[in-house]
Amino acid sequence: MNVNGFYFAGIHSGIKDNASRDLGLIYAPDGAACAAAFTVNRFKASHILLDVPRLRRGRCRAVLVNSGNANACTGKEGLEDARRLTAVLARELEISAQDVLMASTGLIGQRLPVKKIEKRIPVLIRSLSRLRVEHFAEAIMTTDHFMKIREVEISSLGVKILGLAKGAGMIHPHMSTATMLAFLLTDAEATHLDLRSVIDAVVDETFNSISVDGQMSTNDSFFVLANGKSGVKVSTGKEMALFQSAVKDVCASLAELIVRDGEGATCVIEVEVRGARTRVDAQNVARTIATSALVKTAFHGGEENWGRIVQALGTTRASFRPEKVKIYVNGRLYFSEGKGRSTLRRKRREKHRVVIDLAAGAASARFLTSDLSEQYVRINAEHLT
Repeated sequence: MNVNGFYFAGIHSGIKDNASRDLGLIYAPDGAACAAAFTVNRFKASHILLDVPRLRRGRCRAVLVNSGNANACTGKEGLEDARRLTAVLARELEISAQDVLMASTGLIGQRLPVKKIEKRIPVLIRSLSRLRVEHFAEAIMTTDHFMKIREVEISSLGVKILGLAKGAGMIHPHMSTATMLAFLLTDAEATHLDLRSVIDAVVDETFNSISVDGQMSTNDSFFVLANGKSGVKVSTGKEMALFQSAVKDVCASLAELIVRDGEGATCVIEVEVRGARTRVDAQNVARTIATSALVKTAFHGGEENWGRIVQALGTTRASFRPEKVKIYVNGRLYFSEGKGRSTLRRKRREKHRVVIDLAAGAASARFLTSDLSEQYVRINAEHLT
């Protein structure tokens, strides 16, 4: 499925040593309303410093994306490199540089090979096509094993949504209304403020509720572009509710793909917390258990080790009475009334599910993570990522 009015390209520009694609472009010739959410890491990549003031205009026409180099912690020079590249792209496209956003992912601390990229920008533009979504998806990958693409059509509205993402390592996003980049494109008609409200509504329960290694990147970015080609407004009422729900579904699907592709991952672990006194308590408990190295290594071995879950739960400041807590692992009750209830099982699965009932209220939260394996250690000890 193609979203009318968006064009894609992905080529090799020389950032990566091999011949793989490392430069991508999303182009909306007639422009699009846009909004974005970025990492709250205090060390932000140059592309974020470039994009934030440009996003205040609420519209853009192009997003230039590179992989293999994060352009983070590169000082004023790194920001100037991003400005220079977007200016070159804008000149070739005959548009304003203010209409060009940028995103980068890869190794922190190195400047972009600007001259190499500049030479390839004309080739990138000539490669633009509505059909080259996969070229773009490949161009934004770093340690990813597969492309992450999700499409949906809201049939009752005649609106299409396309979601693309990358991410495998350094994954523990925390965005205010190896790195996570996500792009959501739609032909719905919406304003910058509409898109901003949708991001605020969905990001907390999707991209902000996943973790691979508990490390928040300098580059995490989530862009939403709406070009209005369908002619269907989604600003209020039923239309906005349907649109927001569809966006959430796409984001949730992309988020799970990122976890499944986590560096060294062999399984996904879903942690659901029920019966919390507040949403904050539920999120705190879910996040604490999902990021516990002991919990993650236990599931890597297929071990339903409720003791490690109880230990992690007990370190939180959430309001609950230990004797009221119930813990289920893969549908089996392991802990209640303050003690263990079942014999420990060991079984390898592609997905494990942990349910914790705090019996303290009505709030809930869900968090996805991956296991922690020997391969993860090797990848991050032996390679620059």
